[in-house]
Amino acid sequence: MSFSKETVYNLAKLARLGISEEEATQFAGQLGSVLEYVEKLQEVSVEDEQYRYPVAGLENIVRPDVLDASGTMLHDALLAEMPAREGDLLKVRAVFE
Repeated sequence: MSFSKETVYNLAKLARLGISEEEATQFAGQLGSVLEYVEKLQEVSVEDEQYRYPVAGLENIVRPDVLDASGTMLHDALLAEMPAREGDLLKVRAVFE
């Protein structure tokens, strides 16, 4: 399947991307190659295949979230560096009027 440069420009416009003439030519070929590969994948029959869930050997490897003294010291140091604050919050200029 091939893409025209106009199609590539329309896709770039939808994605809000600015592309050059050379990039449009390059992307037209690349997008065509990707769609051809997807068409090949659709030819593969997977109806008889069953998904096997990996249930053996799973364990939580995330460390526990523990608060230590360095976090409190860092928090206090950051608060001391704030030019304007209200309590523990940084005070900034309004974004919206």
